[in-house]
Amino acid sequence: MHAPWTAAFHDPLLKRIAELFTPDDYLVGGCVRDFCLGVPPADFDIVSFGDVWQLAGKIALGLGSHAFWMDKTRAIARIATGEPPIKIDVCAPKAATIAADLAERDITINAMALHPASQALIDPLGGLADLEQRRIRAIAEKNLADDPLRVLRCLRFSLQLNSALTEETSQAIRRQSPGLTAVAPERIKQELNAALALSGGAGIFELIQTYGLPLFPQYKDIDQGRHHRWPLIRHAVLTALEAERLLADAETYLPGIGGYFAERIEDGLPRGGLLKLAAFLHDIGKPEAHTLDADGAVHFYGHAQLGARQTAEILRSLRYASQTIRIASGLVEHHMRVLELAVGGVITNRAMHRFLSAAMGFVPEILLLTIADAEATGKDPAYAGARPDIEAVVRRIWEYYREVFCVTRLAPLLSGRDVMRLLGIAPGPEVGRALGMVEEARAEGLVHNATEALAFLKKTNPI
Repeated sequence: MHAPWTAAFHDPLLKRIAELFTPDDYLVGGCVRDFCLGVPPADFDIVSFGDVWQLAGKIALGLGSHAFWMDKTRAIARIATGEPPIKIDVCAPKAATIAADLAERDITINAMALHPASQALIDPLGGLADLEQRRIRAIAEKNLADDPLRVLRCLRFSLQLNSALTEETSQAIRRQSPGLTAVAPERIKQELNAALALSGGAGIFELIQTYGLPLFPQYKDIDQGRHHRWPLIRHAVLTALEAERLLADAETYLPGIGGYFAERIEDGLPRGGLLKLAAFLHDIGKPEAHTLDADGAVHFYGHAQLGARQTAEILRSLRYASQTIRIASGLVEHHMRVLELAVGGVITNRAMHRFLSAAMGFVPEILLLTIADAEATGKDPAYAGARPDIEAVVRRIWEYYREVFCVTRLAPLLSGRDVMRLLGIAPGPEVGRALGMVEEARAEGLVHNATEALAFLKKTNPI
């Protein structure tokens, strides 16, 4: 462990505002934990027994920023500075003393304070020892009951810090998890995103199932029949875990992918995190689609389409952004298509073109998801559609995508105006369908230039 005040003293942001703190002010929570770990904090929390707004204003002035009320009723002010922004929250205490204030928090490692005036670490609950021993210990079950989101936070911190929950904390989480249903969806999303952004964050789904958190009740643990080794929920968890492993080695499967999966889809959620989420949700339509034939064989006809609808509903209820919902539901809807290509015989350029057109906006994600799904079925490698087959098809599709599909999309043979003029139609979906037909014909080698494309459309007359 690092000496927290020494680490704080060397923090570039705190150096700029250190002289503004008075004996009434304390650094608390996550930033203190991070200083103990020697990790630069992304955010700072300050409890002031003095004038909150006055201190926030001085800090904002010192940083060339501005302060605003996050919650004036509870006296919580915020300053955001830098790029990416670092948040500084200044708030009034929740109790008469700093020790009593810390006792109202979630877990011991987040219940330490630094007193700038004296440079003292205040640790009344043994948070530093728990940090050293890699323990996640809830301060009191009442604190979890007061804010049930804390049960999810406990699980997230166990992943983030590679720490084990104490038995008492584990039991408290199980008892208090039903309260999550009353938590604001935006807060649940924020906590899920924080977990998914972690290296190893896919483990949150295993913990959610282990501790019975009521977050994805659509999943039922049903047998999946002879094509799967595992029951449904275990398969979903394993798919997410395998997707995470593939992210760490994405360049092997998708040469040239670079930093694509680090791109932010929305605040706090990179593409890699969204892939983990979609990988877990990819079969969520199976319980509704589950049927048995006369011989007792299990079928899930239409589960991808049902799952896409359910995924959109789940993410909409959690207040995810529209782009996130579109990508995740698209991944779920189309997650079987590479498998269908792999077991369908000869893979034509036209078939790859159709698949890639449907997967535009999430092509790298769906290719890795397909490999993860194949691995998580537990199939014998010699089985048709098992991982070796899928990997071979993924590599072929990726090569076609980079070297042909993307190139031709940048230089289409015809424009919408060309189609409307030739076919005598107004703007509308028919124009897009006609352009799609031209590009499919191009993929098959049936047309090579604009003249041939126009002749093709005139002959096929798709309207």
